[in-house]
Amino acid sequence: MRARSLSLIPLLAVLASCANTSDSVMLTSAPVGTAASIETEHWNNLNRDGDIYFAGQPDLQGIHELRSRGIRTVVNIRTEPEMSAERVGFDEMTEVMRRGMEYIRIPVSSDTLSVHDADRLAAVLSRRSDPVVIHCGSSNRAGGLWALYLYRHRNVPLDEAIELGRAAGLRSDSVEQAVRRAVAESP
Repeated sequence: MRARSLSLIPLLAVLASCANTSDSVMLTSAPVGTAASIETEHWNNLNRDGDIYFAGQPDLQGIHELRSRGIRTVVNIRTEPEMSAERVGFDEMTEVMRRGMEYIRIPVSSDTLSVHDADRLAAVLSRRSDPVVIHCGSSNRAGGLWALYLYRHRNVPLDEAIELGRAAGLRSDSVEQAVRRAVAESP
C-alpha cells in the first residue's frame, strides 16, 4: 500500500503544475465579446471585456480606484510626450507602483502600431491572473491594440476583432487602418 501512495506523488506534482499553469493564462482564455461601458468620473471612456479593462487617461483618483476593481497591472500605451507630468497632472508610474501594482509601458501610435505590440501585450496577459487595465488617452488606441491582439493571439477573424476593438474604445479610422496595416505586414 505504501508503494502505491508514493507513486501518486509525481502524479500530484504534475497536476499541481498544470493547475498553476492554467492560473497564469486565465486572462488569455477568458471569453471575449462582452465589453461593456462603465460609468466613472475618474476614467475617460472606461470599458470592460471579462478581466480586461480599457480606458482613456485616468485622473489621480482613478488610479486610487484600481485596486478596488481587483486590477493589479496597468498597461499604459501612451507615448512618452503624452505622459509628461505637466500634461497628465501627476506621475502615473509612481502612483501605480506606490499602490503595489505593476506598471507596464507599450507606447503605441497609429503610425507605429505593429504585431510586436500585440505580442508584448500577449506576454503581459499570459502571466497575469488578475484583471488588467490597458489605457491610452481616450481608449481609441487601447481598442486598436486589443483588436490586433485578438486577431493575432486569439484567432479572432479580423473584422470581428475590429468590432470587439470598437466595443473596447476603438473610434478612429486611422487606428483601424493601423490595425489592418499591422496585420497585412505581419509575418
